[in-house]
Amino acid sequence: MLVERILSCPACGGGLRASRFARSVDCPFCGNQVHLDPSVVSAARYREALATWKAPPEGTDLLAGDGWEIGPRIALGESSDLHPARRARAPTEQVLVKLLREPEHAGLLAREAATLAGLDRVDGRGAAIVGARTPRLVTHGVIEAGPHRGRRALVLRATPGFRVTLGARVRAGAIPAVASVWVWRRTLEALAALHRAGLGHGAILPPHLLLEDGEHGVQLLGFSAAGPLGSRLPFRNRAWGPVYGGATVLTPALDVAMSARTIAWAVGGDPATAEAPVPEAYAEVLRDAAAGRHPDAWTLREWLASVARTAFGPPSFHPLVPLT
Repeated sequence: MLVERILSCPACGGGLRASRFARSVDCPFCGNQVHLDPSVVSAARYREALATWKAPPEGTDLLAGDGWEIGPRIALGESSDLHPARRARAPTEQVLVKLLREPEHAGLLAREAATLAGLDRVDGRGAAIVGARTPRLVTHGVIEAGPHRGRRALVLRATPGFRVTLGARVRAGAIPAVASVWVWRRTLEALAALHRAGLGHGAILPPHLLLEDGEHGVQLLGFSAAGPLGSRLPFRNRAWGPVYGGATVLTPALDVAMSARTIAWAVGGDPATAEAPVPEAYAEVLRDAAAGRHPDAWTLREWLASVARTAFGPPSFHPLVPLT
């Protein structure tokens, strides 16, 4: 019999040997039957089991005491790469990992982590929307060991079904204009909640809109430029310069204008002017929003329902099927 515990008899003080599965044991000195409490766990055994469970398998990345299996890159940012990943243990957890590619931008990743942590404190009517439309922070820091050792990482909780960014998808072909209305509305929902919480996003770009497979769900990524409304825009992604316009300050109008230019680009239009090959009723709203004439995200979100009916007829479902 494997000896797991050495105890003392409460009657005579003699030593008792009990297996880990035993519920009672007879004292070999006085014959007293001792009942064992099944809820009592040796602290040393618990720590040993926990350490074994958490120990990352060989070949995985170690961050904040946990092992992570990081998959192929799904999006390329200005200074970071986005990867799907999972905890390297069971039960596991599906996550997204943002790996810093340019070490000099470490401050931006720290800024993003602080902003995402602050989203957990959003309350009121915007809390549910923020929870559904933005990622939750799991952990962040420098990877201590593994294939990506030394790289700074941000780990975000993944939502099932969200795995392709608008930027990655559109490289394979523009999305239908009728579907783009609903992608835009979901984006505006998230922006309205952020603005009510006093935050500007500052980087509504195609790589920062994560799409839901077969649906029109959208989550916002790329919070490294986000901050209090009225603060200075900390940086601009050089690859998407036309989407920013000439803005230098975080405002609701900037986020809405960037969302309009991003949607115009997604349907095959010009991100600088928001001119797009769509019905005129819809094209006019894209141009006006890009020009700052629709600064309130929620008001525009509501107005788009009427615009869509005029441009495309009664509501109908047009699922977005990933092309990558």
